[in-house]
Parts: sequence; structure tokens; C-alpha cells
Amino acid sequence: MRRKEAGPKSSQPNPPMPPPIAKILGVPIWGLCLEEFVELAKNLIEVRHKVLFTTIGLPSIVISQKSLDFFNHFQQADVVLPDGIFPVWAARFLKHKVLERVSGPDFVDLFLSTAEQEGFKIFFIGSTDDTLERLKSNCLEKHPHLKITGVLAPPFGKFDEEIDRGLVNTINEAHPDVLFVGMTAPKQELWLARNFERLDVLFAMGVGATFDYLAGKKGRAPKWIGKCGLEWLYRLVHEPRRLCRRNVNSAVFLWLLVKNYVISIFRR
Repeated sequence: MRRKEAGPKSSQPNPPMPPPIAKILGVPIWGLCLEEFVELAKNLIEVRHKVLFTTIGLPSIVISQKSLDFFNHFQQADVVLPDGIFPVWAARFLKHKVLERVSGPDFVDLFLSTAEQEGFKIFFIGSTDDTLERLKSNCLEKHPHLKITGVLAPPFGKFDEEIDRGLVNTINEAHPDVLFVGMTAPKQELWLARNFERLDVLFAMGVGATFDYLAGKKGRAPKWIGKCGLEWLYRLVHEPRRLCRRNVNSAVFLWLLVKNYVISIFRR
């Protein structure tokens, strides 16, 4: 998809865009490490190349098999980060080299350090007023020179065209370089799919529950647990109500993965 450029374009050539390393049930996934994803985002912003990043985890892959609009969002995105150990394992099972799981919170945390150094202007939309105020306070405490041009808590419920237009106008009037969207999936992805072209930002990304982590409302698993690929288990222990739904998604994902793998073998 051809992107429109936001604002005056730099005379610098666009950095090379790495291709996806794998497709998991039709969803493209990139295989970079955390630092490489952040560096790529920085380079694209610097040359004023408008891009859409997104993340994919196991539940989103399952939902994408049932919702064409949601599936198409991942085809529209310029880069898809493997936010979950199951997509990483699946890619490796299919003999593709995915370096590591890169979660939304990890990406945003490192990116904000880069944004502070480079002077990128940030806008956060999603969650509640209380969460956003705490998020903003925590971010500025950690990154005192970070330029946050706005935060916005959208209304609950389904968005119609009038609400979409109002949200887009509020964001555009703040003139951010970077937009982070912290809604639930698939709401945030579908909102970005509908509105990305009319957003005057250089970089947009849906980051889900990252806002809760930045605001201090949720705790992250210890780093060693994440490196072992067990953060999903840590979350389930601390959020048991999600246990049943997560197990169902895991079973569906494994069944679809194996089924498609067997079909691909017979088609060779």
C-alpha cells in the first residue's frame, strides 16, 4: 500500500524496509530484535516516511481467522512485531528465524528513550483519564525531556464516523510525530485501519495494555520469565479469569497451525 507522506519530506533516502520473515496462518511477522525494531522506527520517522507498526499475539492470530477486517489490518501494516512467545515458536516450527518476542511494553519503553533523544512528539490515545494522567506523569519522570503533545481518553463503546472524525481532528491539531493507541484488540487495530490515512502522524502503533504498565496499574513479569517465554503463564496466574479463554485460543491456534502445515505438505 502506498503511503502518503506527513509534512515536508526529508531529502534523505528511505531506509530499506525489511520483509516479513514468516507468515503464521496468513499473518506476516517480522523477525528483528527489539533494538532493531526501534532503530527502524526512528529511521523512518527521521526521513518522514509514514508507517504503521502493529503487534500480534496468539489471541489476535485466532481472531484474525474469523474477521477479515482484522486480518487485513496486518496486511496493511508496514511492520508486525511478534508480541507473544507462541507466534515466535510457530515461526520457528515452520523453519523461520524469528530472533525474539518483542512485546508492546518493551518496544514503547525503549522507543520513548529514543524519542526523548530525537525530540519526537508523542500522543497517547486510549484507556481512561486517570490512567493517561498517571502514564504521562510516569513517562515524564523517567524521560524529563520527552515531548508529549497530548493524551486522549476516547468514549467507551462503538465508534461511529462522527466520533472517529473528532478523535482524528483532536490528534491532528496537536501535531504529533508519533501516535500510540492503547485500546483493546481488535478495537485499536480496526480503528487504525479506518483512520490511518487521515492521521497526520509519521508513526502509529496499537499497543494494547501497554498504557496500564506505563501507568503502573499492572506489573510486568520478571525479565527472566519473559526471556524463558513464560510471561503468558505469569499473566494467567495473576489474571485467572483469562485462563479459560487463553486455553481455548491456544487449542484453536495449535489446531489451525498443524492443519495448515499438513495441507502445505500435501500441496508440495
